[in-house]
Amino acid sequence: MNDAANVNLSGRERIVDPPIIDFLAHDPQLRAYVAEFIPDPHISRERKESVRVPDETATARRLRELLEEVTSLLRASARVVKIAHAGRDSFDFYTENGELLQLQDSPSPQFSFDIYAVLQVLSQEVQLEFLAQRRLGRVAG
Repeated sequence: MNDAANVNLSGRERIVDPPIIDFLAHDPQLRAYVAEFIPDPHISRERKESVRVPDETATARRLRELLEEVTSLLRASARVVKIAHAGRDSFDFYTENGELLQLQDSPSPQFSFDIYAVLQVLSQEVQLEFLAQRRLGRVAG
């Protein structure tokens, strides 16, 4: 992670503040969630950070619960198992049966804000796990 963050935090059109989840998925072989996120600039000057969250941790349990909440809010036909930042204020959600749901297709502004609220909590959880692992020397930074 050599690129310094150049995140413009000004502007009225911004809906989501860092940390912002950029990618989250469960890797069964690693038995962990893998995540990339845009950190709060007070936490890291890097453009993106990454962290692996082992299944047996409390953070992994919270990530599962938050993914269940996203699944419920989206009224998805199957569990959401992957989230990818699709640029600016847009996110893509992938279900376990391969369905792609896009936030840009949301039915109302309130629906979008509800999803953003859960994404913000999810992003905070990932960033907190990153901080805990950095403190223990498990991640660079």
